[in-house]
Amino acid sequence: DGMGKKRGGEEKKGYWKQTRQSPIENKFGVFVTCDRDRERRSMTEITNLFTEYFETLFPNLSVGDLKPDVEDEETEKKELSIEEELAAEVETLKKKRKVENAFFTTRDTGVQGTFFMAFHRDLRDKVDIVEFVKRILSDAEANKESKTRYTSRLIPVQTTCIAKPEHIMKAIQPLIDNVFNIPGDNKGKKYAIIFKKRHNTDLKQKDVIEEIAQKVHLKNFVDLKNPDWVIHVEIVKTTCCISIASDVTRFKKFNIREMSGFDFESAKKIERGKKGKR
Repeated sequence: DGMGKKRGGEEKKGYWKQTRQSPIENKFGVFVTCDRDRERRSMTEITNLFTEYFETLFPNLSVGDLKPDVEDEETEKKELSIEEELAAEVETLKKKRKVENAFFTTRDTGVQGTFFMAFHRDLRDKVDIVEFVKRILSDAEANKESKTRYTSRLIPVQTTCIAKPEHIMKAIQPLIDNVFNIPGDNKGKKYAIIFKKRHNTDLKQKDVIEEIAQKVHLKNFVDLKNPDWVIHVEIVKTTCCISIASDVTRFKKFNIREMSGFDFESAKKIERGKKGKR
């Protein structure tokens, strides 16, 4: 497939470098887990899958309606020579090529077996990311068909932030308020907090969970076995992905393989058999 394969169909080692990664901030989308050394293939199949669902669910949305998804940059105002103006224009064009001008773009997390599908910021008020993922999983379950081969979980992410306690608490507060701290709603909800981290030794699970729980109104109560809602905190290096979703158990913790009944072990045996016949 031209993606840096070597004999046996494996991607070149070192493609997914364990490098120092800048945090992904203030984004929403889907945190994807996949087979190690199959990240690119998973990216391709997820891009195709999401594109298909966008065309079905949002037929009137056009990429052309989206604004450039970049941070505004302040530039010094100064007189430029013609040469400097031309150089600046070339640099601007280069940057525009990197602009997120699609509905979603893949973001490297710096951790093997994972990546982030960042949705364009203009879609925040149009796409309920939790419902978007649930629709895909519901169809996979109903059709007993997985349109993905290398992907494991599609975890919806309502916001991202720097993986530090003060940033996490600030980012998670409005999400908690929208579900658990609604004025006039006196009915308590059962909830659980899922905290996972990869390649991060700074954060302590117990401390983060306790601080999050303190932000949930006392009328609500913890139920780890059968929660109505799950507060999901996924730490990947310096990035924190956050979501609050219902029916997480029903959707098998957003595992598309389990929802579709995809027999992963059998598929691996078949693939090994094919390699042996070469």
